[in-house]
Amino acid sequence: MNANRGHTFCMLYTIKVIIKIIIMKQMFLLPFIGLLSIIFVGCQRNEPADPTDKEDLLSDTIFCTPHNIDFDFEGGDKTIKISAEKEWEAIVQANWLSLDKVTGKGTQNVKVTCQSGTIDTTIIFFRNDVKYDSVIVIRGKEGMTLNTTSLILHKNDEYHLVASFKSGKPCSPLWTSSNTSVINIDDAGKVSAMDYGEAVVTAEQDGFIARCTVKVLERGYFKAGNKYLKFSPGNFGYDKSTKSCYFESPEYQYGYLAQWGSGSNPDCTCAHGAYYHNTYVDWGTNEIRYDGITYPANTWRAPTSSEFSAALNNEHATATIEGIHGVILLPSDWEMPEGITFNNGYNDWNHNIYTANQWQKMSRAGAIFLPASGYGSNSSINPYTRHEMGKGCFYWPSGTSSAADKGTYFKCYNTVPFTSDSWYKEFKCSVRLVREL
Repeated sequence: MNANRGHTFCMLYTIKVIIKIIIMKQMFLLPFIGLLSIIFVGCQRNEPADPTDKEDLLSDTIFCTPHNIDFDFEGGDKTIKISAEKEWEAIVQANWLSLDKVTGKGTQNVKVTCQSGTIDTTIIFFRNDVKYDSVIVIRGKEGMTLNTTSLILHKNDEYHLVASFKSGKPCSPLWTSSNTSVINIDDAGKVSAMDYGEAVVTAEQDGFIARCTVKVLERGYFKAGNKYLKFSPGNFGYDKSTKSCYFESPEYQYGYLAQWGSGSNPDCTCAHGAYYHNTYVDWGTNEIRYDGITYPANTWRAPTSSEFSAALNNEHATATIEGIHGVILLPSDWEMPEGITFNNGYNDWNHNIYTANQWQKMSRAGAIFLPASGYGSNSSINPYTRHEMGKGCFYWPSGTSSAADKGTYFKCYNTVPFTSDSWYKEFKCSVRLVREL
């Protein structure tokens, strides 16, 4: 380091002398410049730079990551990485802040613990015997929050959003909606669900922003992961005479059975080993009619195995409606209609008995009925036979295939809960479709 200082001194002294001569306008300017050049070169030759200076500089370095950390009013823990070669120490001047290490050597992680409290700022110094680095810590950094950041409503529902500052200062933000045809919000934060869809509500004040995502869904949705599903109003059916597809009506009747993945030919009755539908084709690829409405192709689809399982995570139970046995599934947004009782679980077909009027109330609230329509099989003697009608539920999900000749299906009996298994594709099961909201 001394060689560098001598070199620098020579350069500065030389420049100073040159400037002085210019100012004095001496006639012998050029000889002096030549002389000073010799001195300058001599400085370089006589005081060479120490090749270890750069290494010494690197070995002295201490560096913190990150250089700024923020804590909420509640406090908490965060981590700082210290990169250094030499021994180092930390200096903390705030009594609301503590470190799990105040000395160390080399690269280490240091946990910073902040107590709860109001807005405050401090600096943590990390230093060795030559260098230092610092971290700025802010406690109680200001921000705006809402009483919820996501919301699911039904059409015509209302909800009141409340905004607040972390510091507790008065909050009266400007409210806006990204889609006013779906969600309207007034100056007081009252949310009104106008139509089905999604919108983002934003609160803004003094440069601070908070947002809430609002979905308006049809009543009777089933949540499956990050999806919201609506079951079809009845099981899938096929009219061979008109070659058209439909949903069973009323919902509570033993209905149509179909072979695995037979959407391109719902009336297929292939025997074992003669697969018309080696490749799965969903039944929802067809137009489907129900109650005077014709749904375009691909409006509906069969649920996946995981989606079917997710629906079964909701309350469900064996039941009987107008003498028809089956299983009732309650949706994620279920609210029990007045005058209706429901006993969850598998017992017998007679512990949840409903009339057509009672079921209409439950259906309007989003409940789903899966009739115990049994299953169908083929043989060389009898091409098609239905088994266990009124005794068991057998349902195909979408095209999961456990083998070339088998597909996944769900089954249950009155005292045996739904389970998934694999079955030969020529067997016929019930099909219930869904659509995503």
